[in-house]
Amino acid sequence: MQDRPSWTRAIALGGAGFLFVLVLLIDVARKNVAPTFLQSNFVVDVLSIGALFLLFPLLQNVVTERREDPLRLLLTLVIAAGIVFVIVLVCVFLFPSEQFQTVSGWLVPHSYNAVFLSLIIGTVTSVAALFVFLSLYGLLIGTGKRGTRILANVLVVLLIVDALSRVGGAPATGSFFQSAFFIVAIVITVLLSFRLPWLIELRRKEKLVALGYELMLVAFLGGLAGLLGGETFPARSIAYFSAPLGTFTYQLVVLGCVYFSAAFAGTLFHLPTSDIYERRVAQISSLRDFGNISTQILDKDQLAQTVLKLAREMGGARGAWLELPGAVVEGHGQAGWERLSENGALDAGSGLPFDELRAEALASSSVTLRGGNLRGEPKGLRRFMPKLAAVQNSFLAVPLRVHNETRGMLYLAKPAGESFDRHDIATVTALADSAAMALENSRLLREMIEKERLERELLLAQSMQTRLLPRELPRLPGIDLFATSIPATEVGGDYYDIVHNAHGNLSIVVGDVSGKGITAAFYMAVVKGVFQAVGQNARSPREFLVNANEALRGSLDSHSFVTMVHAIINPSDRTMSFARAGHCPIARVRDSRVELLVPRGMGLGLASDDVFSDSLEEVTVPCVPGDTYVFFTDGVTELRRPGGEEFGIRRMEELLRGTSYSSAEATASAVLQSLRQFAPEGGYIDDMTVLVLRFVGCGEVSTAIEKIGD
Repeated sequence: MQDRPSWTRAIALGGAGFLFVLVLLIDVARKNVAPTFLQSNFVVDVLSIGALFLLFPLLQNVVTERREDPLRLLLTLVIAAGIVFVIVLVCVFLFPSEQFQTVSGWLVPHSYNAVFLSLIIGTVTSVAALFVFLSLYGLLIGTGKRGTRILANVLVVLLIVDALSRVGGAPATGSFFQSAFFIVAIVITVLLSFRLPWLIELRRKEKLVALGYELMLVAFLGGLAGLLGGETFPARSIAYFSAPLGTFTYQLVVLGCVYFSAAFAGTLFHLPTSDIYERRVAQISSLRDFGNISTQILDKDQLAQTVLKLAREMGGARGAWLELPGAVVEGHGQAGWERLSENGALDAGSGLPFDELRAEALASSSVTLRGGNLRGEPKGLRRFMPKLAAVQNSFLAVPLRVHNETRGMLYLAKPAGESFDRHDIATVTALADSAAMALENSRLLREMIEKERLERELLLAQSMQTRLLPRELPRLPGIDLFATSIPATEVGGDYYDIVHNAHGNLSIVVGDVSGKGITAAFYMAVVKGVFQAVGQNARSPREFLVNANEALRGSLDSHSFVTMVHAIINPSDRTMSFARAGHCPIARVRDSRVELLVPRGMGLGLASDDVFSDSLEEVTVPCVPGDTYVFFTDGVTELRRPGGEEFGIRRMEELLRGTSYSSAEATASAVLQSLRQFAPEGGYIDDMTVLVLRFVGCGEVSTAIEKIGD
């Protein structure tokens, strides 16, 4: 609630002060005349009530500012009650009650000094009573519960009706109904004293402070009730000042004393349960906080540590462990479970009955074990009694489930003598549900990020592969060339190229880099660079492969290698020489007969130059018109159906032997069609490259260019 503007406060204070001055003037005027002069008692009562009415918003603002903090409001009450008590007590000792004389039921002051003092005492006590009234009402309706509000409002009506019924009357008079109103008000206050919503929310230390405040309020208000209920000077001063306000003040003092006496007893009653209440509040707060932060944590280990810390705090446990599906350190838990503890100490729970608790918890929502006493435990744990009987700790095991699928286990342990109550189990189970969902969301998000990364890498690798393969093939008179490649779902390392070298020959290379993805594409680029640099000047396939092995050994990592076949066509002597570095055989088709040419050789990058050179064999064959040579990569022969059956080299031989093809393109197309029929579902795991060379007659190299087939 916003503070009132200063000018409104000034008007309220000025108006109340003006009305109190009028009351003083009337009291002075009627001192030496009859008490009912000009109906003075009625006028004084109206003016006094009007002054308090002007002060009401200011006091209400003070209470509203402090209502959200009960201790602050109680402290303000203690200060106000203490000041009034001291003032009244001093007046009792300084001024005798005989300064007021009762005449026909009316109080008559003996001196102007008594008139002035009655105004001061009446004003102070009335304002204090109004503040007590507003404070009690604020404490009572703080929760907004309907039943409490109704009782509080009935109490307010009774007090106001009782006060207004005394306007203009003599202080010493009172009717049966007025007394009945006060008795009913006391009964309602007693009923309201059992409802202390503001007290429950206080922490233990705050309750101890509240006890002190309540004790002082009972002392001050009880003292005021005794002083104002007798024939003392302050009691007569307040009655002379205004009979309605005097009665209102006395009733509020008594009701306040009753209420805070009950509040003191209630605070003592709630004190032992403060720790439990604070723990419940902390548990709810932890659940809320976990819900807020769980969506911001992607790292599995960090999320697990957050779950463990909150679970230990919420369950009041000594230790907490989390098991997630996955590989585990040998000697820690059942195979297939990864066990984590707070701060990552894997062996912190060694020797504890995790396997037994897990076996039972997976069959239910949760399981508890109170050390040393198996009575009342789940029947499923009976079979583990020999091991569990030696365990003195108390345990709680809760499965982490998502859509009825177990995604982990959460364990808590308490020292011997302590146990997990139903609230602990409920809150930890709620945390386990939230943790399971958070861990699952984290896993899915990590998988999505990894999938996006792989897709970007695949696109980049495919782009690199496309750029590395030749877009056009050179053409020789008497030679029919065609090459094609089917990309895999995940980019492989197939590479082929055909160039005119520096010696006027046609140099052909078909290779396969081990591995997949961006790494394979990178090594393809390296192979292409080696071929373009070394292949231009190499006089023979053997020379090229030896130089390529020397160049690639320093570029490939220890787990990578390259298989390759290199051929050189010499149109001058109409021969073709080739060598194979661990690559697939070359299929030669002649007169419907298929021969697999397999010269010796090992993969590039696997051995030293001497070892590689000694293992390499070069073969030279004549260019015979009608001969067809088929170069291919292992993606062709290792193509598998879903059942695991391979396409295989024999099926490749049968395909090439069965039909005579009129062109290199027709031969390559037949191979690709057969591959697609063999595995029509697609989704190939390796590139499949086929290069077909067919001799139709050997002549001089032509500079004409033919586009590559696809």
